[in-house]
Amino acid sequence: MDRIVGVGIVKNYGNLKVTVNVLKNIDIIIDSHDFVGITGASGSGKTTLLYILSGLERPTEGTVNLFGKATADYNDRDLALLRQRKIGFIFQFYNLIPNLTVRENVELASVLANNRDPKRIDEVLAMVGMLDRKDAFPNELSGGMQQRVAIARALVNDPDIIFADEPTGNLDSVNAADIMEILRDLNRLHEKTIVLVTHGEEFLKYCNRNVRLADGKVVKDVRLDAV
Repeated sequence: MDRIVGVGIVKNYGNLKVTVNVLKNIDIIIDSHDFVGITGASGSGKTTLLYILSGLERPTEGTVNLFGKATADYNDRDLALLRQRKIGFIFQFYNLIPNLTVRENVELASVLANNRDPKRIDEVLAMVGMLDRKDAFPNELSGGMQQRVAIARALVNDPDIIFADEPTGNLDSVNAADIMEILRDLNRLHEKTIVLVTHGEEFLKYCNRNVRLADGKVVKDVRLDAV
């Protein structure tokens, strides 16, 4: 079950002298096959919430249930395995290894998860329209192409949930729309649950739900009619 349940999420950063309260008692449920767009001003806590929901960070207070189990009950190794095998991550910066080809960058993710499948590697590259560039190196690709490779890398282990943190942040409007269409198809055709952090309100048309944060709190949570 890939439902995500967060209850009373609080996240503080700081030291003995200064504490910054980034998330303030957030309750959130993300159902299977949701495409949730998390929006809000810079500093509202969007990325922190995504990191906590995905298990990349732990909350200061509150609980997060991921795949039917509280993240507090996973040890660090189990969380790492979960992220390798059941969760895909896409970030604003593509983080491709420059001396590896497109195919090798994607393959590495499957090798690290002990799940190497040559057919699956070609399949996900085809899904994002990059199979014909599989032997290219990152410096031979545009930003939009590199992000497509990053999406393929996130998909290679067939995750149930994809967490995407500003995946269009470094792209022009045309490439950004292409990336959002890929994510929409992953949600609709392949039934992936997607949690997206974005500054671009225009991208909410691809989502079926909007969660808006302000000052570390949820101020809006509505269903949308995705296009």
